Amino acid sequence: MVALSALLDASQALRCSASTMRSLFLLLIAFVASTQALLLQPAGQLGLHRAATSPAARFDSCTTMSCRTNLKKEKRVRNRINAFRFKKGGFVKRRFNGPDYAAEQKKADEDSQFFSMIFTYSAEADAAAAEEAKNAPKEEAKA
Repeated sequence: MVALSALLDASQALRCSASTMRSLFLLLIAFVASTQALLLQPAGQLGLHRAATSPAARFDSCTTMSCRTNLKKEKRVRNRINAFRFKKGGFVKRRFNGPDYAAEQKKADEDSQFFSMIFTYSAEADAAAAEEAKNAPKEEAKA
């Protein structure tokens, strides 16, 4: 019995020390992770190993950035082509800027002739027709 109770005490001590060891291990990992965030990173990982003076020097390590640079170049070419394709006509200096009086007079004559055909009724013509109607019976009586 004594041996059994001693064995139980030893297993409880192992369990207790195992849980203590586990908690100490987790505490150590948390401490290392928090201090690693405060440490300076090496310059090679941050991209500070050289000064980038041109876009090509900045994007040579990343293939997607070179594609983006090529897209910008192609876009500039397309915009230049479309600018010439859709531009408005340029300014043309005309030699004779004055009005053409003969053409304006011809148009005015055509308009007056057209209006005379449309508007045939006038008060003067009506008055003349009424005078002729009055004078017609007198002339017939004379004749």
